[in-house]
Amino acid sequence: MFTQVTSSVYAPPVRRVGTQPAPEETNNHLLIEIVRPEDVDEAQIVSFDLARQASLGDGEVERAALIIAEAAANILKHAGEGKLLIRVTRRESKPALEIIALDRGPGIAHLGAVMRRGYSTSGGAGVGLCAMSRASNLFDIYSHPGQGTALLAQVWARPLWNNGARDYTRSPVKSGAISTIKPGARVSGDAWMAKHQPSRSLLMIADGLGQGAESARASAEAIRVMAQIHALSPAEILEVVHETLRGTRGASVAVAEIRLSGVTPEVRFAGVGNIAARIVSGGTVQHLVSLNGIAGYQAEIQEFTYSWPAHSALIMHTDGLTTQWNTGDYPGLSASHPALIAAVLHRDFNRELDDATTLVAKQ
Repeated sequence: MFTQVTSSVYAPPVRRVGTQPAPEETNNHLLIEIVRPEDVDEAQIVSFDLARQASLGDGEVERAALIIAEAAANILKHAGEGKLLIRVTRRESKPALEIIALDRGPGIAHLGAVMRRGYSTSGGAGVGLCAMSRASNLFDIYSHPGQGTALLAQVWARPLWNNGARDYTRSPVKSGAISTIKPGARVSGDAWMAKHQPSRSLLMIADGLGQGAESARASAEAIRVMAQIHALSPAEILEVVHETLRGTRGASVAVAEIRLSGVTPEVRFAGVGNIAARIVSGGTVQHLVSLNGIAGYQAEIQEFTYSWPAHSALIMHTDGLTTQWNTGDYPGLSASHPALIAAVLHRDFNRELDDATTLVAKQ
């Protein structure tokens, strides 16, 4: 059942003469409720349309369709219902299709065994997860008994057997995001962006005041500004966003910069409004300070600096999610891809009363 839509316009990276292009991600997911067999066909149609939009080839389209069919079948068989989230993204400057499957079923007790071909918990052939993994250029799964299952698959516009040489200009920081709209709404007032370079990553979430087209316009304008002035510091970017949003509804905006070039890696953060942010590292948590105000109206802007320990994760989200989550309640989740971390928190802490966006970056 196709119930929620956010912007899925494909956004190529900005290229500037004389500088390394900074790959950026801005587009959001299409969300499809999986509650009946007919929803599988609908999901495959959506993936076909998005794959063609991204100019993926026939082979990539077929692999994406296989992954969606297997993921949806697993949801119906083991959990009864769940969700698929699909979007066009980029991988190493090439288009890709990202598929996330979420359910709140019984979870998988022996995930390593299930991933081996021929193992089944339900008497079947036991090839579903193996088939999805083989059809994916990137595959990750998180499941724990009693906590459901979250699965991530990406299909890239290049062969599975030729993933190329290591790219030493790539950032060691990865990111992933989930963004959904208020049930019944037609457009999202949330927007996000992540830009990565070898020694620096910049992330932004904007939550336009209220809902609807005017809210979306304000958040989109904040993202547009950051794409143009991303070389500046978080506070400087936020100052320009604040001035640019005058005359709009305004927005809660947070900008985080992960700096790896200094002696000690650090995070610089500037935020106004209701964007929550934490740095999670092992059993420690740093809460990042977002000051009162609305960008475009009245805002006190100040930049704060935080340590960035090894194996940390930066988690940012709008007030569409509650703040009661604790990654320590999810054994092993911190080792997952950032998109899976975002997906699990989004699944379990979404208020479903507003637009909701979760953005995660980790090294």
